[in-house]
Amino acid sequence: MYKKYDKSRFSPEQEKISISEFRCDYQRILRSPYFRILHTKTQLIPFPHNHNLRNRLIHSLEVNEIAEIITERVNNHLLKNDLPTIDLNLIHAATFAHDIGHPPFGHSAERSLDNIMKCFGGFESNAQTIRIVTEESHNVTLRTVAALLKHKNVIPLKREEEANLIKGYYQESSIFVNKILQTYNQPVIEEYIIELADDISNAIYDIKDMVGFFSRNQFANILNSNTILSLILEGITSNPNYKNIDNLERIINCLFNEIKDNFLEDFLSGQISRERYALNKIVIEFIDSLEFYINPAKPYYSKIQLPLHSSLKLAILIQITKICFLKNDINLKFEIRIDDYIKRIFNFLFFDNHKNRGSDTNMRQLEILDHLNDTEKARITCDLICQLSEREVINFVEKEKDLKVFI
Repeated sequence: MYKKYDKSRFSPEQEKISISEFRCDYQRILRSPYFRILHTKTQLIPFPHNHNLRNRLIHSLEVNEIAEIITERVNNHLLKNDLPTIDLNLIHAATFAHDIGHPPFGHSAERSLDNIMKCFGGFESNAQTIRIVTEESHNVTLRTVAALLKHKNVIPLKREEEANLIKGYYQESSIFVNKILQTYNQPVIEEYIIELADDISNAIYDIKDMVGFFSRNQFANILNSNTILSLILEGITSNPNYKNIDNLERIINCLFNEIKDNFLEDFLSGQISRERYALNKIVIEFIDSLEFYINPAKPYYSKIQLPLHSSLKLAILIQITKICFLKNDINLKFEIRIDDYIKRIFNFLFFDNHKNRGSDTNMRQLEILDHLNDTEKARITCDLICQLSEREVINFVEKEKDLKVFI
């Protein structure tokens, strides 16, 4: 499918130009304010003043690079079967859009907003992404949204106070999502590519952030602690996908030692060349191990997956991040502070405190909230928070500066 430019805009000698719809999707995402603010949101460690730590824009570029390599491998298999290949513009659009629903401070703020939104349809980052890309201002194709639709269930409008975060899509997105599910009643191949590229990026490059945050020696000491292996095993066996595997403990033990000897030894060497080699090697190792399941009748329903060995190795790397940082006392203190930040900024926007600012012209855009019911108002408040950088939230809460972004 192609959109052609109006011929009248070009002189006769100019060549005809056409752009694929996926290219248009890609351009819309690049122009999106939600995409352009990703560089102001940290990826793992909520420390926005440290530029050595990755932000969500850097993460999106990493995911895009990995997804491109995976797509090249998939396309080779499709070509061998004389099947149409995947448009890289679709991959670019989906990888650069996949995190635009994240609020400042990532998953910590996601949990805080979800607690606030339990009576208003919940908050979940992927659901927020789907909400954004289906807005009229983005208006991306069904196939691109299908690549981003990780969870196929609707989030309940109201939940019990003690209920945990539910992954899915918002009720107000149901009409659009139903269109996708009617058109694509199975996951499309691009969904597998984006999700796997995201997992690989998180598993590998989050470790790079932890080394930058803790120091090599401190991180190595955590890895060599007596409890690390038992905690990894506990985390993996709680996953129903791995529960019934024979000799799981022995396999994880072997893979953990392999990761330490073949990846972390080079990565923690302190030599930039060895660090880069280790990162590139393990990324390609995961991609080379991929298993392909081509659907000749409907190639867009083809599948890719990691074999058990590689899948467990990826799970171990993810558990290392959880154990070394996410469950670390340092991060738990961060989470308490972030929860307070998010509650304060939400209350300021939702309860119309901006009205007390008199002639503050920077707050005029917030008048949109004045004419909505509570559910709509809460959802728009979440949208506004997702347009804030972490520094803007910190400045507002700690230094009592006015918000300057709603002009």
